[in-house]
Amino acid sequence: SDGPRVFYYPDGKILAKDNYIRGFADGPYKAYGPSGLLNTDGQFQHGDRTGTWKYYNFDGKLQHTVEYKFNKMDGKETWYYKNGRPESQTQYKEDIHDGAYKSFDPDGALLYQVNFKDDHPISYSYRDKKDSLIPAIPLTGWSGKIKAYFSNGNVSAELEYKDGVLDGAYKLYYTTSLSMGDAEEQRQVLKSIVRFGTNSENIVSSKV
Repeated sequence: SDGPRVFYYPDGKILAKDNYIRGFADGPYKAYGPSGLLNTDGQFQHGDRTGTWKYYNFDGKLQHTVEYKFNKMDGKETWYYKNGRPESQTQYKEDIHDGAYKSFDPDGALLYQVNFKDDHPISYSYRDKKDSLIPAIPLTGWSGKIKAYFSNGNVSAELEYKDGVLDGAYKLYYTTSLSMGDAEEQRQVLKSIVRFGTNSENIVSSKV
């Protein structure tokens, strides 16, 4: 039926809230974890996800945002570190990688940037000593080894694409060290977000 709806956990706590108009979800959508903290905050329009959706950790901190149009990822997707700074940003167009993918270290320094066109990696870049992006380096045939640098000249990332897919070692070097707990969580998050490659298993973080 049309109107506001509320869903509950077995213990009576609120699981989710939404609104229906003419048989479609339309309006704000909020979902909550068992602790009662918000874990999803978004908007529906005539049954489609629209605008910026926000996803939170179990501790209530922002973890992930996605921009939608007509129920497809269209715009920017951002993952966040626990300190609130962006961990990665990806540009989408109708659910397809199209634009820059940027990876950052916990202090906000750019690790590397890969440029996509129609879901394929076509070039990469990183910051020079003047903190400006160097001219894009082509990835011929969607393949090539990437070695990126911080503006101070230290290596920031090493990875490789083969036929458009991440392949082999995937190494990131941070400007500061992470605690053991954060480092382990970082490995797990990275494995989950690098969806455009399935062969990358060796993820390394270190202080530079």
